[in-house]
Amino acid sequence: MNKLILQEDWYQQLVEECKSIITEAVFTSRWALVEGYWQLGKRIREDNNFTKFAKGNKSSVTDLAQNIGKSDRTLYRAISIYENYKELDLIPEGKNISLNKLLTKYIGEHNLVEIPRVPTKDIILIEGDVLKVELPEVDVVLTDPPYNTTEIEWDKIGTRQEYLDFTQKWISSLKWKKHFFVFCSPKYMADYEMILRELEYPIKSRIIWVHKNMSMGKNAKDKFINCYDIIFHCGLTNLELPQEWTEERFDVKEFANPQTNFTDIKLHQTQKPKELLKELLRLSTKQGDTVLDCFAGSGSTGVVANELGLKCYLVEKEPKFIKLIKKHLCL
Repeated sequence: MNKLILQEDWYQQLVEECKSIITEAVFTSRWALVEGYWQLGKRIREDNNFTKFAKGNKSSVTDLAQNIGKSDRTLYRAISIYENYKELDLIPEGKNISLNKLLTKYIGEHNLVEIPRVPTKDIILIEGDVLKVELPEVDVVLTDPPYNTTEIEWDKIGTRQEYLDFTQKWISSLKWKKHFFVFCSPKYMADYEMILRELEYPIKSRIIWVHKNMSMGKNAKDKFINCYDIIFHCGLTNLELPQEWTEERFDVKEFANPQTNFTDIKLHQTQKPKELLKELLRLSTKQGDTVLDCFAGSGSTGVVANELGLKCYLVEKEPKFIKLIKKHLCL
């Protein structure tokens, strides 16, 4: 922080008023907390001096957060609420909504943090439904489709049979020459196995991805807590396995879920770890290969492909995630 800025009257007034808003919002009612966050975001975003000083720099928000005595995340939450709803009465569900529900259901993870900008090349974004766009022929498909296990709008496909029909259709539309990796919920692993067999996809591995952080179900009494997902691997050629005997050769892989306080920052509700994606691509591609992710989400596959020097096609139909991908990958 520039020491001269700290001494400016406008900055000191901004800090004191933000502190006052936070103090009044806490420990009252559920709606007061939502309203307080909205007012905090409004106060920051409508301060012309701060806007001119900040110029979109993340460090400016970080410095302001430190001076107020709150986290970056708190300020990004507040700013995002105001930017999404410029009037209080536009906030969905009115005074019945909780802050957590507003942030997770209506705004989303990618709006609660500073989106890292990763300059990329050879990344082609295809905007549309995987069942309605023309998919390119590629060497490797690495994708994470909807699980149909939550109430998130884009994750919920329908009944079990509707989900299985959808799964068979999009897998049938793929054109790949070397390897195919697909994430799925343990709930549907048997169904995926049958679909892949019916399509005569050569299943080579059933990878177990272990993720013990942020696992749900601590109050469960009749079952063990789920801390893994399945990755089916189908292959037409050999993998690029290391000569030495390493952990990469095994089909159980432990990588933590992305979190907002990690370097691998969480931008999407079901985002997969970049290091896991990188390992799968590194072991299945050669220089010059092409990759497809037909459920791109936050664009993590594109980021990893770019780091490995691979050409990558990303398919995404949700407008908010298309916008996120373009910002994240500087497209």
